[in-house]
Amino acid sequence: MIQKLSLTSDQVEILYLREVLNSDKVYDAIRQGDFPAAVLDGNTFLDAFQFLIAAQIATLNARRGKLVTHDVFSEIVFSLSARKNVREAFSTFGFQSSSKNAVVVLVNPDPNTKESVLKRISCAEMLETNEDMVKYCNIQDLMQLYQIEQQELLESTLLDAVITRIATKIVNNSHI
Repeated sequence: MIQKLSLTSDQVEILYLREVLNSDKVYDAIRQGDFPAAVLDGNTFLDAFQFLIAAQIATLNARRGKLVTHDVFSEIVFSLSARKNVREAFSTFGFQSSSKNAVVVLVNPDPNTKESVLKRISCAEMLETNEDMVKYCNIQDLMQLYQIEQQELLESTLLDAVITRIATKIVNNSHI
């Protein structure tokens, strides 16, 4: 799925990978800063809109020279969190050596970058749509991560509640 971000005109491509077979190697490459994409745990995902919002925040921060983390890819991971703790964001949303499903977010990818990423991640299946990947999201864990109560969902959707948490952090940080 390729999307153009409205505020920066950057392009973002989101890849959904199921049953990653070489999680240890991917995790090591990410930790060494040797991976040209944001790689996220696929089980903390509800909708591609979460990643588009995070990518929008990250690319705006990069253009303004206001990254909280060291690059746009790590900023995407951090931007998904409702909290201001970078380490916590990475342990919660970032791809881990124990992760089974992955979401890869490429920013302004050229064909070589995408091909390179796909060569480095062995997986059973690359899912084509948002609807395919959402089946693997643990809704209860997601609600706990974002501290969403069941009663709140009587008035809004789970996605709205998640995006609100992400946006609230930005407003509180005043760094966008």
